Amino acid sequence: HYFIQSNLSYGNSNESSMTFRERVIIINNDTSERFCVSNSQELSVTAAEGVILRSRTPPSEIDCVITNTSTGVMLPNLSTWLPQQLNLSVRCNYSLDNTGCGGAISCLDVARSVILSGRAACILVVTVDCASPHLNTVPGVEMEDILPNLLFGDGAGAMIITNKREPGSWRIDEPQCQLLDMETSNYIDMKLSDSGYYLNLSKDLVPTLYRELSSRWPGILKTLIPEIGTKEGGEVMRGVEGVEWVIHPGGKAILETFTLLSPPLSPRSLRHSFQVMREKGNLVSATLIFVLERVFRDSDSKDIACLVGPGPGVEIGFVSIERIR
Repeated sequence: HYFIQSNLSYGNSNESSMTFRERVIIINNDTSERFCVSNSQELSVTAAEGVILRSRTPPSEIDCVITNTSTGVMLPNLSTWLPQQLNLSVRCNYSLDNTGCGGAISCLDVARSVILSGRAACILVVTVDCASPHLNTVPGVEMEDILPNLLFGDGAGAMIITNKREPGSWRIDEPQCQLLDMETSNYIDMKLSDSGYYLNLSKDLVPTLYRELSSRWPGILKTLIPEIGTKEGGEVMRGVEGVEWVIHPGGKAILETFTLLSPPLSPRSLRHSFQVMREKGNLVSATLIFVLERVFRDSDSKDIACLVGPGPGVEIGFVSIERIR
């Protein structure tokens, strides 16, 4: 068994010590890298300490750490550095880096496999990204191509994954991933320029995502919700409104894409994703944890939640989780 404890934690730092003008004008490779690493480390510790405290997990029980980030270059990597900072004695650790906005689903996939293998019984998962340094000038790139990065922010999310079946925890089904056509490989990419990191988001991303999802959506739904549809006698089984939806809020247009599919997701189904986008922005790998935390806090939430996270590639990761009563 593999369960998410119902207490999640996160850290958010949309307001840094650098002003917007300073970010746009003076960031270079050195300042960008130092900012990314130091802020990522600080946020990851905040999120990790928070989830350990809120879930009442004895630190001595944590025997594995899994981290995910697409920020900067860290040696030692975050999964090695973090246990030392938290004084954890772990049997294994894994860094799953550069998977972008779908990073949390990658972490759930590996955590589930590690617990199934018997290598660990209590896993601390931390995802963190610092995207504010992407607000900079890049030679040859127009400001209108940089401004979409205003949606991004800095943040970290943390989860405890265990082999204990406890009321209030959530059982993790097998995560899945589908890679889109090769022509989309550069639709989301990040490059190191003379003035720091430059994150490129193709204008073709949303139309392509809609086209690809339209044909794949029935199969994805069947995987996430096996009982979806109707029986031969006309009995309606569970529909898309019968579960909670945790969609990565990569932008207003991306979220609205899910309302145009067949069957569509309603604005109410996307309420938690829209709320996180309004309040926090796109925190890359940590964002899904921010949305999931709101589902866990919602007293009216349903017993099944479906997570969907598009990421670089372009790939679409998805998984369903079910609450234990």
